[in-house]
Amino acid sequence: MAGLTRLKVSDFPGGRFVEARGLLVRILVLCRLTLCLVLASLAMGCSSKEKKVGDAKKAALSWAVTVKAVTEQWAQSRVSLRFTRTTLNTAVQNLYREAESVRSIDPALAARIDRVKDHIDPVMDAVALNEPDQARDRAMPLPELMDGQP
Repeated sequence: MAGLTRLKVSDFPGGRFVEARGLLVRILVLCRLTLCLVLASLAMGCSSKEKKVGDAKKAALSWAVTVKAVTEQWAQSRVSLRFTRTTLNTAVQNLYREAESVRSIDPALAARIDRVKDHIDPVMDAVALNEPDQARDRAMPLPELMDGQP
């Protein structure tokens, strides 16, 4: 390797053409790489948004089912009033967060989550009045509100 000398473009006839062509090839390769990176990041961004929407929908449905199950258990005297209140308060807080997390991505889903959250208010009223049967009855449609279309 020590015996090899570096050739200059000017050592060859038409050297400037070779130099320009090599530069053009490098530019095209860099453009293609940049395009691939941009497309990959866009694809990842889309899947990230889709994942966020899917996660919010699953979480909201899970909270709707949880509220329904807890009020059923409270009506059967299997869980305490305190546990029921805590679960309902936690559900409302988390449903609010889930709706906010997808509001700019999927406003229709955010509206459905808001409807579920708002429908918990009458359930909480029944709990506050210590009326387990009414709380259970008011919580019954919660999962269907999440499953239904806007």
